[in-house]
Amino acid sequence: MSIQNILLLVAGVINLIMSVLVFSRGIKHNKVNRYFSLLTFFNFLWAFSLFFAQVLPTDDWLFWAKLAYPSSIGIVLSLFYFSVYFPFAIKKIPKILNYIILLLAVFFIIIPYINNLFIIDYSKYIEQALYILYYNKSLYIAFGVYFFILVFATVFNLIKKYKVSENIFRKQILFLLIAIIIGLMAGSYFDLIICYFGNFKHVWIGPPSTLLMNFVVFYLILHRKEK
Repeated sequence: MSIQNILLLVAGVINLIMSVLVFSRGIKHNKVNRYFSLLTFFNFLWAFSLFFAQVLPTDDWLFWAKLAYPSSIGIVLSLFYFSVYFPFAIKKIPKILNYIILLLAVFFIIIPYINNLFIIDYSKYIEQALYILYYNKSLYIAFGVYFFILVFATVFNLIKKYKVSENIFRKQILFLLIAIIIGLMAGSYFDLIICYFGNFKHVWIGPPSTLLMNFVVFYLILHRKEK
């Protein structure tokens, strides 16, 4: 097994452990825990979907390759809602905007599994553990626009809270902002942007690159709980 696939497995397992640990601390009345648990669970799915898409020699690989897209929507959606409530909530999202965000999420989660709609062709190179997907360019761009809107909204929420926070909250938000920007820049570049041009050689970099972001959030959640 290649080092790339080992890193995918390690990233997936670590995210699953974090998801279970935070879930076990309670999610019913704690939205910070709820959305972080979802964030790390979707990171786990993302890592394992890429792993199986690369290593499976049968036609099942395509199911896993497609699963990377609903997983990425789950990640960015969970991160956005996490930013709304961490470390405190400032303002509720208007209901109509919330419905639009969720309806678009459902749309982009479903379309990868509709034949010849989002993914119109594919190739698999078993010996190199490599695959290539060919997209409906318009839908792929729409997917990317939705993804980056949520990324920018997440960063905007945290910057807004950073400006009104003091002391420990201010430091926590700053560390989180840095980790999110680093993690999402790497993940977006290797698993979204260059894939548009048919380069799938580096998709394995995405899940490990977001571990820093998740570790920072995990630490902050534990720190808040202890306090």
